Amino acid sequence: KLGENPVLELWDNRDNRVTVTSDFIVEKAINRPILKEKVVENLSKMGETPFYLEECEIILDDEVMIPISAINSIRREATALLEQKRGLETKRDANIEFEGRKIRSNINTPKVSVYLYKLDNLEGLEKADRVYIPLKEAINHKEKLSNIDKEIYVSLPQVTKEKYKQVIEENKEIFDLVDGICIANIEHIELVKKFNKPIWADYSLNIYNSYSLDVLKELGVQGADLSHELIQREIADMDMGVIETEVCGYGSIPIMHTEYCIVSGEVTNKLKCGYCKNKKLYLKDKLDVKLPLILDDTECRTTLLSKPKQLNEYSIRTIKNKGVDYIKVYFYDEDTQERRRIINMFK
Repeated sequence: KLGENPVLELWDNRDNRVTVTSDFIVEKAINRPILKEKVVENLSKMGETPFYLEECEIILDDEVMIPISAINSIRREATALLEQKRGLETKRDANIEFEGRKIRSNINTPKVSVYLYKLDNLEGLEKADRVYIPLKEAINHKEKLSNIDKEIYVSLPQVTKEKYKQVIEENKEIFDLVDGICIANIEHIELVKKFNKPIWADYSLNIYNSYSLDVLKELGVQGADLSHELIQREIADMDMGVIETEVCGYGSIPIMHTEYCIVSGEVTNKLKCGYCKNKKLYLKDKLDVKLPLILDDTECRTTLLSKPKQLNEYSIRTIKNKGVDYIKVYFYDEDTQERRRIINMFK
């Protein structure tokens, strides 16, 4: 209904029922109103849950707008509650108090989040729980976002000068298509809080201890990717539960950012600027190892990635026992089968 919050009621063949109300308020459509068929299509995407949509009744006003991300979000929340009601989840949560601070103790298997450097391949993500997409990729391929049946977070670049701030202002609608925003520096909080989306802190904020988590919580941040430089003993010593946490489990991660465009320097007088678009490029080191390059033509910035790294079995066990909420994997050129194998490794 126009001006109201969407409500979704789900039930199963055992008459278990759940009702979830979205935070979004239904608005009058300016250009393209949402259609009942589109609502049903997105409610039908049950993914890895044990459910399928047998019948659906939609009560929808004419000429209104509801973001696809809001529909997907309310569906995921409702199916998760229904699973809990059926006793299908074994997650055990307890709130304990230590030295006057409330700490959440989780004994569970972390969820798996995926960072996609490129949106050229969306296969192999069936068991992932969240997908991170760079802002420019989301803008350039926004038609693909509705095909991702996962929680979607758009990731901002580490440095956002005036050109990038202009890009954000000119593409505000992209934030209606996603479930949250991953920030790369403290300045981003003020930049994006007007979009009223959950905010996640990326590894670049250098989260090394529990006090950093406390500060982020006070700033309204929902969760944080812990520093890639933390070792398992340091993670084990942290007080989890202040906010949600995430650690890197696999992938080629950024090791250097430069304002210099490596490609334009190498192809001067040979190729026009823009050669980097829609291409996967590498830099070879002295050992002939190919290191991926990410080139951003908005501000002519280059990011050099490491060769893929992977947590060992002991580290994975430490992280699970500690109660980390997400294990994050970075995909650059992995094929579909490799993606499935890696995600399954952390499930």
